[in-house]
Amino acid sequence: MAQLTFGQLLKQARLALGLSQAEAAAPMLTKAFISLLEHDGARPSLSTIRHLSRRLRRPLEYFLAGLDATTVARALRAAGDQARAAVDQRRYAAAHAAFEELGRLGSVCGVPQAAAAATLGMGEALLGLRRLPEAERLLRDALDGARDPLTECRGLRGLGYAAHLRGRLHEAVARYRAALALIPAISSPMPALHGELLAYLSTMLFRLGNFEESLAAATEALDLLEASAPARVAEVRMNLGFIHYSLGAYESAAEEYRLALRIAEQYEDLETVFRVRKNWAMVLIEAGRPEAALEHLRLSVTMARRLSDVRGECLALTELARCYLALGALADARASAEEAVARSHAAGVTDEVARAGIVLGAVSVAQGQPQRALRYLTAAYRHSTGAGMTVEVIIAGYLLARVTSRWGRAADAVRLHNEVFAALRRLSPEEVYGVMQVAKTFDGAIDHAVAPAPVSTP
Repeated sequence: MAQLTFGQLLKQARLALGLSQAEAAAPMLTKAFISLLEHDGARPSLSTIRHLSRRLRRPLEYFLAGLDATTVARALRAAGDQARAAVDQRRYAAAHAAFEELGRLGSVCGVPQAAAAATLGMGEALLGLRRLPEAERLLRDALDGARDPLTECRGLRGLGYAAHLRGRLHEAVARYRAALALIPAISSPMPALHGELLAYLSTMLFRLGNFEESLAAATEALDLLEASAPARVAEVRMNLGFIHYSLGAYESAAEEYRLALRIAEQYEDLETVFRVRKNWAMVLIEAGRPEAALEHLRLSVTMARRLSDVRGECLALTELARCYLALGALADARASAEEAVARSHAAGVTDEVARAGIVLGAVSVAQGQPQRALRYLTAAYRHSTGAGMTVEVIIAGYLLARVTSRWGRAADAVRLHNEVFAALRRLSPEEVYGVMQVAKTFDGAIDHAVAPAPVSTP
């Protein structure tokens, strides 16, 4: 038996429910258009097919079966575009459902390109939902089956971001660089994807202490995204702020954060608002204004919890602990840092355990607890060294040398000082200045806490 046409299938489904053409059309189509479709006088769009699917209680594939291959392919491309738009808007649950449907339709209709796009899209959506093991499996499948530079580029971007979230910084950098190398081979210009990759690469580079290259990547990303994806500019401004902060240029950093916060609030991007507030607070701490940072950080912790962003919550708790330390509120500093460690351990975010451990080490020094300080700082120093976290290596090593020297372990102190100096030599003079400003913040808080009480005179 010959396959029924779309019009014949439509009429069959309408009559099965006892509906007139006008009733089948309501509320978004007209009786005349339904008549035209039933006589196969028009090719339906995806939105029309979705309406008829809901109105006549038939699955999408029922109607797709009556269409020619060109119209089916067009409809599935439109479905893929809608699903990708949901990813771009960070509606990850909706995107996952849409790509899951696309994969099923691609398989049923024999359109392998749609099934491949669905595999990649589901991986990206799961990445947004932080379901990392499932996301990585699908992204690897998409990368292995990639037949064009764009799919390969997106697959690498996704796997890079998964490594990024897991704290595997060097792997993330390698994935982002490989994805960027494919940009010239993509048939159509992709400035938003290009800018996003540069922004992500910039983030990884400054976390590895490579500030000069990070600044160059962020500057190029800014040029691309201002024209193609203005809502993403806030993230790049935030990167620039963090780079300026790391280099000790606090006024420039504060200006970038002001711009980033304004853009993020304009686009109602709560995730970026949270990150801007957290990073701006770090600038205020280094600038000697911890009291101004406190409210930013308290809001950051609350916002991270609302967003279910465990890693972001850990970061904010660590900075809140550092802020309390700068204010001399040692009990509050310890409580926040211990909460950061507990949350980071539970989430498997080992880099944040190390950062919070540095704060706990400094608090322990300030409270006159050398053994606890040594334990925290040694663990943080070892992890930072292994993870290539240059800034944290310098700060943890510097504080650890101070502790070992003060409590009679001169040989260990000399060795640590030499290792810290070796790490500093890998940085530019501007980068050294920024790192030492952070170290001075710890120094100042410790010195204030352990300073002997003034002797009263009669």
